[in-house]
Amino acid sequence: MGADKAVLLDTEDLEDDVDHYTISEMLNAFFKDKEYDIILGGNVAVDDGAGQVAPRLAELLDINQVTTITKLDIEGTKATIERDVEGDVEVVETELPLLVTCQQGLNEPRYPSLPGIMKAKKKPLETLDLDDLGLDEDELEAKTKTVDRFLPPEKQAGKKLEGEPAQQVEELIKLLKTEAKVI
Repeated sequence: MGADKAVLLDTEDLEDDVDHYTISEMLNAFFKDKEYDIILGGNVAVDDGAGQVAPRLAELLDINQVTTITKLDIEGTKATIERDVEGDVEVVETELPLLVTCQQGLNEPRYPSLPGIMKAKKKPLETLDLDDLGLDEDELEAKTKTVDRFLPPEKQAGKKLEGEPAQQVEELIKLLKTEAKVI
């Protein structure tokens, strides 16, 4: 909403050989000759939740980065940021240019209006492939490979201990030794 244009980085030439390294290198090739003040990234991807692409990009561009932000104020070339830190809030001040990853609660999304949707259809969408970015397919070979995916084993039903508390403790210790084998 409100974007002037969009750019799609096409990974089709790479087939399925795409990982965090590949995407961050492609984004770096796109951004390296652009002027920008702030790059907004997602906190984690919905595919694996690793949260690596944006920090990798910031390192490649050699710019400041702050992850999991929930509030952002910019005044001139200074950014004041609030971020979640294990149930607490940390306030960070830094200079632009800056890359941040956005956490839920940063803003209240609006529903697009019908006129806005119609305007968006007329906005330019540029598609860039590896050649457009000056990249070679061999240089972007993924550094990680998924070898298997599986669901965790189903949990067995629990046991309800009966009797007085002292009897329950004795039974629990016996079960932890003989069945669970954790003590």
